[in-house]
Amino acid sequence: MGAQNYLRDNKGTMLSHLSLGYTLKRPSWLSVQGDIMNRDELEKRRNALLKLSKIMRNKQSEWVKRSVDETFVTTKYAKVDNFQAQRGMAFKSYELDFLEGRLPLGKIRLQFPKNAVGVAMGVSFAAAYMAGNSIDIRLSSTQEGLADLIADIISEAELQEISVIKADSKVFMKDSILGGYNGLHVFGHDRNIIPWSKEIGQTIEQGYLDIFAAELTGKDFYFVLEDANVKKAAKDFLAAATISSGQVCMSPEAAFVHESRRNEFIKYLIEYSHYLTVGDPYNRKTDIGPLLSEGVYKNAVHHLEDAIRRGAEEHSAGKFRFTKNYEHWEKNLLIPDKVLVVNDWESTALHEETFCPGLIVVPFKYYDQVINHMRSLDYGLTSSIYGKNMLNVVKERMNGLIGIIFENQPFFRGFDVHKRCWGGFKKSGWVQYKDKNGEVKRVHGPKHLISLFSRPD
Repeated sequence: MGAQNYLRDNKGTMLSHLSLGYTLKRPSWLSVQGDIMNRDELEKRRNALLKLSKIMRNKQSEWVKRSVDETFVTTKYAKVDNFQAQRGMAFKSYELDFLEGRLPLGKIRLQFPKNAVGVAMGVSFAAAYMAGNSIDIRLSSTQEGLADLIADIISEAELQEISVIKADSKVFMKDSILGGYNGLHVFGHDRNIIPWSKEIGQTIEQGYLDIFAAELTGKDFYFVLEDANVKKAAKDFLAAATISSGQVCMSPEAAFVHESRRNEFIKYLIEYSHYLTVGDPYNRKTDIGPLLSEGVYKNAVHHLEDAIRRGAEEHSAGKFRFTKNYEHWEKNLLIPDKVLVVNDWESTALHEETFCPGLIVVPFKYYDQVINHMRSLDYGLTSSIYGKNMLNVVKERMNGLIGIIFENQPFFRGFDVHKRCWGGFKKSGWVQYKDKNGEVKRVHGPKHLISLFSRPD
């Protein structure tokens, strides 16, 4: 069966219905497809995902090339992205126990991010498929090559009722929330989706859509306490802050370091920066390549310059390694050649998404300073806390403020596709749905995607 059976262009479909004056309103759950998930069906779907995973592994080199061609993510990160997809498709027996007896939501639309398509395959697609739904997948309009490849992989794996669609981004929200879907999941996109919340709520209230779930970017930090292993913390921070040139929604954007350890932390940052390679994203050794677009680059520079205008101390980083054809990739290439020590906590770099490999250090004296700053933010995904004697009260006070907490490790060692399909955190993620009383609810915080892709109680 060819890829054309899985790849279609739905641009204009929704508008043609409207032009004829049809009413798309439908009773909730009317179009639920499939029966309650039984063990045989779950085993069948798990085997199909394992087959898909194997095909993705065999086509890794092509996946990497198309990812780098279309988004400029580094080869090193594109391999990680492909690997995370495979990990997300390996469902355990106890997870099948969780899924057994659930009713599929029905028709799902999944919107993938530019720089983490593989992660999205492992997080949202795998969960939606295992929950028994039929699925439309949409990549960015600039990723036609990767969309074609995914369509080919899905065709080869013989996954049924899965389509990879192409549509004009300008009509994305219209054809998603009025296009006959039971559920819509937006993964890893920026906060520009938030203004659509009201319209989405009205759509759910009118019965066009049952569930909308958003898992967006985050404002993520490292916390280095007074008794931390500072050498390890600095090494881990540098690695986590520069993976995919800092363009992962969970990448730490600053390190809050106890003032008694700040100089030591900065010293190790400078020392370890010698090992970073900058330049050609196609080079398998490159750590930092060009950012996704000129807009992303300008946004990052704006926030870093704001920190400098507000009096940030500048410390020269170490000498980076550069690829031979480094000059070819200078456009939109942000080189973190300065460690910025930010003392003004009102700097936009500590409040807004930077999405770049910036090296920002924020000294603090009292832990409550950090807690109060976290409370002042309206979005976040992860944090890593370094210290020997992290009391339970510290963990309890951090929970709910930033999301997943990793102790004495960088986020990507515990990443593993969110440890099975957990959704966004704080206001980086939310779910909208109609409760039993007919009232549209908007709930922030972690939500299990398998639950979202099944009919709620």
